Amino acid sequence: METIKIIGTDFIRDVNTKVLINTNEKELEDYLDKVASLKKQKTEIDDLKGEIQTLKTDVCDIKDMLTLLSHKLCS
Repeated sequence: METIKIIGTDFIRDVNTKVLINTNEKELEDYLDKVASLKKQKTEIDDLKGEIQTLKTDVCDIKDMLTLLSHKLCS
Protein backbone atom coordinates (compact mmCIF):
# COMPACT_ATOMS: atom_id res chain seq x y z
CA MET A 1 0.00 0.00 0.00
CA GLU A 2 1.51 3.27 -1.09
CA THR A 3 0.56 6.24 1.07
CA ILE A 4 1.25 9.93 1.37
CA LYS A 5 1.18 11.99 4.57
CA ILE A 6 -1.43 14.76 4.78
CA ILE A 7 0.50 17.73 6.13
CA GLY A 8 -0.74 19.19 9.41
CA THR A 9 -2.88 16.17 10.32
CA ASP A 10 -2.62 12.63 11.64
CA PHE A 11 -3.97 11.29 8.35
CA ILE A 12 -2.34 9.45 5.48
CA ARG A 13 -3.93 8.80 2.10
CA ASP A 14 -3.76 5.53 0.20
CA VAL A 15 -2.64 6.54 -3.27
CA ASN A 16 -4.53 3.73 -5.02
CA THR A 17 -7.91 3.86 -3.27
CA LYS A 18 -7.80 7.52 -2.12
CA VAL A 19 -8.89 6.35 1.37
CA LEU A 20 -7.92 8.57 4.31
CA ILE A 21 -6.45 6.68 7.26
CA ASN A 22 -6.17 8.19 10.73
CA THR A 23 -2.83 7.25 12.29
CA ASN A 24 -3.55 8.74 15.73
CA GLU A 25 -3.31 5.75 18.07
CA LYS A 26 -4.76 7.67 21.04
CA GLU A 27 -8.01 8.30 19.13
CA LEU A 28 -8.19 4.60 18.23
CA GLU A 29 -7.68 3.59 21.87
CA ASP A 30 -10.36 6.08 22.97
CA TYR A 31 -12.77 4.69 20.37
CA LEU A 32 -12.13 1.09 21.38
CA ASP A 33 -12.57 1.99 25.07
CA LYS A 34 -15.89 3.66 24.25
CA VAL A 35 -17.07 0.62 22.27
CA ALA A 36 -16.12 -1.70 25.14
CA SER A 37 -17.89 0.55 27.65
CA LEU A 38 -21.06 0.65 25.56
CA LYS A 39 -20.97 -3.14 25.15
CA LYS A 40 -20.61 -3.57 28.92
CA GLN A 41 -23.49 -1.14 29.49
CA LYS A 42 -25.71 -3.05 27.05
CA THR A 43 -24.91 -6.34 28.80
CA GLU A 44 -25.78 -4.82 32.17
CA ILE A 45 -29.06 -3.45 30.82
CA ASP A 46 -29.95 -6.83 29.28
CA ASP A 47 -29.17 -8.54 32.61
CA LEU A 48 -31.37 -6.06 34.48
CA LYS A 49 -34.21 -6.60 32.01
CA GLY A 50 -33.98 -10.34 32.65
CA GLU A 51 -34.04 -9.81 36.41
CA ILE A 52 -37.07 -7.52 36.13
CA GLN A 53 -38.90 -10.11 34.03
CA THR A 54 -38.12 -12.76 36.64
CA LEU A 55 -39.46 -10.52 39.39
CA LYS A 56 -42.64 -9.85 37.41
CA THR A 57 -43.17 -13.58 37.01
CA ASP A 58 -42.55 -14.18 40.71
CA VAL A 59 -45.02 -11.45 41.72
CA CYS A 60 -47.68 -12.91 39.41
CA ASP A 61 -47.08 -16.37 40.92
CA ILE A 62 -47.40 -14.98 44.45
CA LYS A 63 -50.56 -13.11 43.46
CA ASP A 64 -52.07 -16.31 42.02
CA MET A 65 -51.17 -18.27 45.16
CA LEU A 66 -52.69 -15.61 47.41
CA THR A 67 -55.86 -15.55 45.34
CA LEU A 68 -56.12 -19.32 45.51
CA LEU A 69 -55.47 -19.28 49.27
CA SER A 70 -58.07 -16.59 49.89
CA HIS A 71 -60.68 -18.57 47.91
CA LYS A 72 -59.93 -21.67 49.97
CA LEU A 73 -60.17 -19.73 53.22
CA CYS A 74 -63.49 -18.15 52.24
CA SER A 75 -65.00 -21.46 51.13
